[in-house]
Amino acid sequence: GESWDTALKIPGADSVTSVAIDYEDPNLVYAGSTGARGGVWASEDGGYTWTEPAPGFTFTNVHVFAVSPSEPERAYAATWGGGTYVTQDGGETWSLLESAPTESASALMLESGSPETIYLADRTAPRIYRSQDGGETWGPPNDWGAADIGSQYPGDEGDIGVDANGRVYFVDTTL
Repeated sequence: GESWDTALKIPGADSVTSVAIDYEDPNLVYAGSTGARGGVWASEDGGYTWTEPAPGFTFTNVHVFAVSPSEPERAYAATWGGGTYVTQDGGETWSLLESAPTESASALMLESGSPETIYLADRTAPRIYRSQDGGETWGPPNDWGAADIGSQYPGDEGDIGVDANGRVYFVDTTL
């Protein structure tokens, strides 16, 4: 951490909003960007070179990515205002999850012990939804008053985390 190199700079983009690394192959990296060049980017060499695998897949804000721990070719991209998408082929093609309960996700997390289980946080309302079939159907929301899914080990007020056993944690410092 003493020195840093720029791994991805996208001309015409406002920022890179998210990065996801394949659990099995750390050379496979996805990134999302915002602005005029908002979209999906991929690297197969650990971030040294980048391609835009689906140039038609563009949004003003690809907010977050999640890569399946057991199927690295499957990844999810959640946008602000454009829906949640899945790829089954490493980013070449993307399909809208028609049944996703929000078009504007603030966070997305796959359960490490059960990659078909997805948690999706709604940016427009403090709700978190869960799908146990890869995003085909969704259960009713949990109204925890938080709209951010954090790391596996949440620590800040309002963070949500999922451990390897599928337990969901919510941090509430007001208790």
